[in-house]
Amino acid sequence: GDPHPGNILVSVDSHNGFFLVLLDHGIYKKLDRFGLENCQLWKALILLDSNEIQHLGERFGVAKYSRYFPLIFTRRTIDSKSALGKGKPDKEKTNLKQELKSLNMEDLSSFMESLPPDFLTILRTDGLLWSLISMLGAPQRIRLMAYAEDAIYGLSPKSNPTSG
Repeated sequence: GDPHPGNILVSVDSHNGFFLVLLDHGIYKKLDRFGLENCQLWKALILLDSNEIQHLGERFGVAKYSRYFPLIFTRRTIDSKSALGKGKPDKEKTNLKQELKSLNMEDLSSFMESLPPDFLTILRTDGLLWSLISMLGAPQRIRLMAYAEDAIYGLSPKSNPTSG
């Protein structure tokens, strides 16, 4: 839960080129049901399923603000039809700018106060990962692909017997 640059070392590995060493293991949290719902959210974000995103927003207690989940996590609007990790068409860039301009501090504050505490941990960690990936000069699609893979694993019956 605390992957900032001071807690991560990159070490040389003769087989794979490098590997990451995590230094601070002070923040861990078992997500249980929220973990499953987070996997469902990422599946909906990757598949651009606006109905499921709205449904999950209701379950998280932030239905009014669920349209901002794609904006926060994927830098896409909820109506986006362009593939994640790829460039945005000019029309979508315009829509994204308008969506961002429509937000005000009251909306942001109300949204953050309405989120379950586990979600705030996820947001914080995602922000740190976004920043690290940017600082390393890697494309954000790496982050999106990792989340997609983790969501698939988290939703699989083998990893989560309650997932159905």
